[in-house]
Amino acid sequence: MATYSTIFNQQFGSSNEPINALFEFDQDFTGDGSNDIQVTLSLNPGANSGTEDMLGVAFHVANNAVSGLQIGNIVRSEQSNTQTLSTFNPTVVIGANQVSDSGPLNPGFNTSGSGSAEPYDLGIKFSEQGSGEGIVQTATFVISKPGAPLDKSLVENTNWWVRLQSTNGGGDSAKTGIRNKLEGSIFCQYLFV
Repeated sequence: MATYSTIFNQQFGSSNEPINALFEFDQDFTGDGSNDIQVTLSLNPGANSGTEDMLGVAFHVANNAVSGLQIGNIVRSEQSNTQTLSTFNPTVVIGANQVSDSGPLNPGFNTSGSGSAEPYDLGIKFSEQGSGEGIVQTATFVISKPGAPLDKSLVENTNWWVRLQSTNGGGDSAKTGIRNKLEGSIFCQYLFV
């Protein structure tokens, strides 16, 4: 298994909330005999005031190759130990250049604003608007294509947008993004221009 990590740290919202991102490749995470990609997004501990809630993530895949892709094995947690985990049942939307809060496939959270590369190809909503029902500060999910192997080229040179609410003690929100470029055996960071 190959593992790559980076920090999504381009601030687009009112607060700076870096996201630690871990990508795992070359392993079958779904049991179908084909390699998948597992992604873990975590609020950077240095930015955690205890109230941050990761609403969701939207991202592109190489060549808008969404045909047959599935998102599964979504596992969420909170890090603060002062809040409860969101009771929201995660949702997924998939469509080449169709994922945007203005449609046609609305992921259920804001994907627009300065720095956004919308419309995206995939969107995953982890938590509900309003922090009253709980929070999500770490989310893991698997990108798979049953019967077909996936590798790092699927997420190479792609834009990612993470939407958070209730940041900085509950008074702000954050939109964090990055353009990723896998190079050799390390993740390099290329920010939105």
